[in-house]
Amino acid sequence: GLPARAALSVSSDERGDVWIGTLGGGIGRWRRGRLRPLALPSRTWRGLVFALAPDRSGRLWMSAEREDLFIFDGQRIRAGPAFVHGIKSILVDRHDRVWMGRKDGLSVWDGKELKTFGPSEGLEPADVRALAEDGSGAIWIGTGRGDVYRHRDGRLESLQARAATRGAAVWALG
Repeated sequence: GLPARAALSVSSDERGDVWIGTLGGGIGRWRRGRLRPLALPSRTWRGLVFALAPDRSGRLWMSAEREDLFIFDGQRIRAGPAFVHGIKSILVDRHDRVWMGRKDGLSVWDGKELKTFGPSEGLEPADVRALAEDGSGAIWIGTGRGDVYRHRDGRLESLQARAATRGAAVWALG
């Protein structure tokens, strides 16, 4: 019943629904034992959903089409509040900040403004492929170059990988 052969992203919300972003089939939602496709605008969409994450208010943040930011509010899909391109991963943290790992770095939307991290904040240029939040609220960031960072208390710190894993892409954190 999956709307496409390949799932690119999977995330659950506070109600226990599981959202699935697919390669060419849009979004599927698993609710109460049933998988249902979510209708997407057909004229402009090719059904590519690379990353998705629900927030506590019921919205679904996603990287779709050309890896741009979109929001599904339960009724319709619209462009995100700020233009962000090249999104590879999305995380909505406990404060409803939307973290976006991009092909060239990291951005966070706090509800009012978009902050982008780069070398001046301690983030080396790389594609950010993995994002996770730990129990203390720290945000963990993994890159395609194998770098791992932790953002906590407003600061970004680089964590050294072991020599055996240095350079291996970080695809998931949990």
